[in-house]
Amino acid sequence: MSAPIYRYLRRATDLDHFYSMDSSSFIRISTLDPLKLTAADEVLPRFTNSAPLHVFFDKIYPDVYLYYRHPGGRFPWWKVEGRTKGFLYYHCPPGYSPFSSSIRMRLVDGFPTPTAFRRGRDLSFENGLPWQLMASQIAVYDIYEGVRKKLVADGLWTVEDHKYVFEAWKSRRILFPDRTLFSLDQEFPLTLNSYLSLTMAGKGEHRNFRHRLLSTLDKEVNWAFSGETIARFERSPLPKHASSPAVCIRVLRALSPIERLIETYPGPLPTVGELLQTTNRSGHACAWTFSLTNSPNSKALELLMY
Repeated sequence: MSAPIYRYLRRATDLDHFYSMDSSSFIRISTLDPLKLTAADEVLPRFTNSAPLHVFFDKIYPDVYLYYRHPGGRFPWWKVEGRTKGFLYYHCPPGYSPFSSSIRMRLVDGFPTPTAFRRGRDLSFENGLPWQLMASQIAVYDIYEGVRKKLVADGLWTVEDHKYVFEAWKSRRILFPDRTLFSLDQEFPLTLNSYLSLTMAGKGEHRNFRHRLLSTLDKEVNWAFSGETIARFERSPLPKHASSPAVCIRVLRALSPIERLIETYPGPLPTVGELLQTTNRSGHACAWTFSLTNSPNSKALELLMY
């Protein structure tokens, strides 16, 4: 499964014309603060197929269009029935700065009481990764001016927070939320027969990570396996890495069948729930590891570890 594509429409600029539109075609939201949400902030589940989620916060803030889309076409905002309701909210992991924050959609049973909100789940794609609008997108893209201003008005961001995030990300015009990691244990899509390309972000900076896994290199790259998976990094548990840090990769879910492409490749087939395996010089299976001391990608991984 390919990475999700995030496509956005330009915001409306003629507010007088905008407010003369049928009010049923858009949704007004009073807050993005999860502690202040009310039933009136519900995002009704009428946006399906090709329809965007059209949101505005106040007449003084530009409105915003949001899409939920994969390369194969746009999917409904959610596929649940009954009393489930959706609410846009500000998400920032405990202990992290606004640099790592995002806007997500929380699905709850009934109204957004604190208990119901905690028990709810975030809207996700079919691969299990959350739909989100990253702080970097909010800070850099002009179409999210309304979101930026609402975050400041809600006290969730300061003007300095926006400037800080903007300065860190202004050189990046294309951003992929599912391939931008802010913590070592964050899940990411791993295609076994393709280069692993990610962006590591932390400490107010970001670096690219690109690596070739489980393959042979002759005149061209020959991939040992194929398959779409969801994985995460982990610190290497091997004793030899106690003083020389390294990371390994654990396969969490398989999105398509994992198949062997090179019959003579000595490594075992990647297995869900297990660390990626390769073979050592003696021909024995061992965890694939990535050293943080002698690789061009080390600086990128260090942003997630220290």
